Amino acid sequence: PNPTRDYIRFQYFVLQNQGSLSVELYDILGKRLAVKSMGKQAEGLYEDALPVQNLSPGEYLIVFNTGTERVAKKLIKL
Repeated sequence: PNPTRDYIRFQYFVLQNQGSLSVELYDILGKRLAVKSMGKQAEGLYEDALPVQNLSPGEYLIVFNTGTERVAKKLIKL
């Protein structure tokens, strides 16, 4: 859910021959706070979560990396 209090849950689809996957969490100033690596995975739909209960309330940026592409989304922590 976004906004969230305890964790951010996300779904992603892995394409065939896709690179190593990871998720990064940044504060509003661009400081990297967390990295979660999922490595290489078989093609398919996956669900995972990133804990955020220790973060202060505010806005953050969550970045999904596929090895060839980066997608950023705003995260609001209550």
